[in-house]
Amino acid sequence: MADSSGAPIPAIDLWAPFLPFPEILEHVEDHFPLPQLGYLRVFWKRDPTIETFRALVRAMPRDPALAVAAMDAAGVLPRFQGVAVHDGWSPYWRYDQATHALCAAHLLRELEGISDEPGQGWAAELTEWFAIACGQAAAARDAGADRLAPWVLAGLRDRYDRILANGRAANPPPPHPPGRRRRPRRSPAACLLDRLEVHRGEVLRFLEDLRVPPTNNLAERDIRMVKLQQKISGCWRTLDGAQAFLTMRSYISTARKHGINPLAALRRLFQGDPWMPAPAPP
Repeated sequence: MADSSGAPIPAIDLWAPFLPFPEILEHVEDHFPLPQLGYLRVFWKRDPTIETFRALVRAMPRDPALAVAAMDAAGVLPRFQGVAVHDGWSPYWRYDQATHALCAAHLLRELEGISDEPGQGWAAELTEWFAIACGQAAAARDAGADRLAPWVLAGLRDRYDRILANGRAANPPPPHPPGRRRRPRRSPAACLLDRLEVHRGEVLRFLEDLRVPPTNNLAERDIRMVKLQQKISGCWRTLDGAQAFLTMRSYISTARKHGINPLAALRRLFQGDPWMPAPAPP
């Protein structure tokens, strides 16, 4: 997008009036690079102001320091004070001002792989637990409730803890070989169990606050059109071109979530009367 002089408007400036409102944020990073440009990150903010914001940043996702600097440059997470739904990527935890929730879909993919290993029946049991817990949360939300019944929540928490205890019993710490300073390498099951225990509150967040979705799937779906464009065209030739494409896709996706026909939104845009979502209250 551009202003009246034709100069491009940075995406973060376009969306700035809508970002400070402390609600729910689903966030996803596309783990596939956009050739020669960087990595795509998608932010999707839930009710009462529904919007999508995409940012292209130059960063190596395996380098935590560069990743945090890149997300700071995108301008969303540093100012966000609501609930951020994401996977277990370690740089996310550096944003202490936000409340975090772990995406159940990512955890289920890990559990699926571990459940195929011998002696890991706890993983299949936890997969079943997620199905029951998501169903309970969805039923309560559909009924207009703002929280689960106390006895339902207590039962789900108790079963979660018992499943983790079974998992720890099936994955005792490996013995430390004498004469070696390094800690013995742990299995993927043991690493996942540690994460599920350390971030217990973040895993259960969708049960304690029914506004919080169990997954960040909507943010994942918002990335599909960008991936489709990359498959067809291969890449963008300039960073400015990629940013312009992502800003336009953000605008169209936001309009669609508000029930606005994308063609009608684009028509108003080119007529000088752009549709915009209502600014978030201060």
